[in-house]
Amino acid sequence: MAFGVGWAASIALGAAALAGCSHCTGADAASALRAQMKARERALAEPTMRQAAATVGASLLPALPEEMAAIPCESTAIFQTGDAPFCVRDEGNDDSAGPLLAVLDSQGRPAIAIAIPSQDWYYARVARRGSTLVLLMPKVSRRKLGVQSQCTCGTWGTHTPVEHVLVIEGLSTATLQTLEVPMTERYVEWKCEAYLADASQTRCGT
Repeated sequence: MAFGVGWAASIALGAAALAGCSHCTGADAASALRAQMKARERALAEPTMRQAAATVGASLLPALPEEMAAIPCESTAIFQTGDAPFCVRDEGNDDSAGPLLAVLDSQGRPAIAIAIPSQDWYYARVARRGSTLVLLMPKVSRRKLGVQSQCTCGTWGTHTPVEHVLVIEGLSTATLQTLEVPMTERYVEWKCEAYLADASQTRCGT
């Protein structure tokens, strides 16, 4: 999982290539670079998550965290998790790991969604041992690789409240165990040249 200067340099080059003007990177380009780096960090953390799952006799599942609007099945509202709609059929609480959500897909097939009670939800994973699901909660330490300039930051619209969840299809019931997994997140700090009230005022790239 060790890398540093090389990845920081590639971020810098990417920022220069995608910059909306010579001295800073546009908001959309900066967002894309942040997403690329987080995806790479998650991929680098996978062996650690897999090993942690194995220590409790569980196998790491391929599910990755996603957003889900927690709308009851009785509601007529339509929402989506990824490409497939789900509605919440039932909800239980686990003292250590937050709610287990019993959900149904658009075909009425059961699944379980585990709400991730952490600001570091992006790196959470889930493993399975029989009927037990193991929520692998990242305990993140951070290491800054460098600083880049973003042309503008601001309020980019309103968002519907969502849960960050891991969805396991084909299950209707399960017990939940939580396991804390230390990991390191390498990141580039982005500093804003200007703060705007809304995205339409972008002055230097988008």
